[in-house]
Amino acid sequence: MKAVPEVGGLVMLQRDSATASESTRSRIAVGSFPLLAVTTALGLLVVSLAGALSRGTVLSSPPLHFAGILLIAVPIFYRLTSKDASDRERVALVCLLGLALYAVKVIRGPFLFVIADEFLHAFNADQIAIHDRFFSPNPSLPVSTYYPGLEGATAALMDMTGMSSFAAGTTIVGAARLVLCIGLFCLFARITGSARTAGIGAALYAANPNFVVLGAQYSYQSLALPLLVVILWALAERDVAMSRWLRTWSVPILLLTVAVVVTHHVTSFGLAIVVAALAISYVVVGRGWARPNPLPFALLTFGLVLAWLIVVSSLALNYLGEIFGTAVDVAIDTITGAAQFRLPFESSDNEIAMTERTRTNGFLR
Repeated sequence: MKAVPEVGGLVMLQRDSATASESTRSRIAVGSFPLLAVTTALGLLVVSLAGALSRGTVLSSPPLHFAGILLIAVPIFYRLTSKDASDRERVALVCLLGLALYAVKVIRGPFLFVIADEFLHAFNADQIAIHDRFFSPNPSLPVSTYYPGLEGATAALMDMTGMSSFAAGTTIVGAARLVLCIGLFCLFARITGSARTAGIGAALYAANPNFVVLGAQYSYQSLALPLLVVILWALAERDVAMSRWLRTWSVPILLLTVAVVVTHHVTSFGLAIVVAALAISYVVVGRGWARPNPLPFALLTFGLVLAWLIVVSSLALNYLGEIFGTAVDVAIDTITGAAQFRLPFESSDNEIAMTERTRTNGFLR
């Protein structure tokens, strides 16, 4: 009779031990993520406070704004450099960093778009949702209507949920930011074979100045670039896959390539160049043109880009030609001294003259 309780007690002891072991593994997997989530929230609070003070013209807020960003980024980066963080924690921290820096941009305009390009693309999304068709004219940015990937996804979400173009667009770009963070981590992990290096690499990418604003605004490159990163990760996985799985990887690469081509012109050009460079690198290192060389995908990407330019968006050539032509001319004039260059954080002579003229006319007080 005494053996039964002992056996039962042994069973309960084993269950308690298993539960404790599972709890320990869970804590190890989570690591410092809860604490860093708190510091990230505090950083966002500081950024929000800086924005409120700036709008109220109480004080100059840039130091407080950047202090908030540092409070977000520095603890996460420090944890990513540690050796004892688990792979799951590193992925979670990379996503936390990317979404928090996206929130910095959203805090700037939490109820409406505030950047000029965002209004142009929101107009396109509204036109698609209203008329149920692509390529409606946009007089302010005509070329944008011929790359409707972002606006098409936004209009679809608007139809399914009843969201406004602002809410749907903010959601789409936020999802794209999450895809970008995961894609970068997986790509770097595959290339280096180290989750620690992958986390640090993704965090260093987030340190580029375009990550907070340009890459987070509601504009077509904010969706196209994450798709490009996922394509590169898929190519890296295909490179190490067994022969029977090569065709399996071809399907998502093909679909994502089409998505990039119809979403953003410059990103599609960059994708074609990068994949072609990868194909050539196989030959340079002695691996030849045979599979898994991505040459077929390079040819496919170039073909899709050219077909889209010829059939749909020939206007993009003139649009980009003017932009890059002007940039080259200005660079040459600056190098040769033909034009006076402007120092960072200083207004140009034309801007100063325009401000003084406005003051004289009584519009500024």
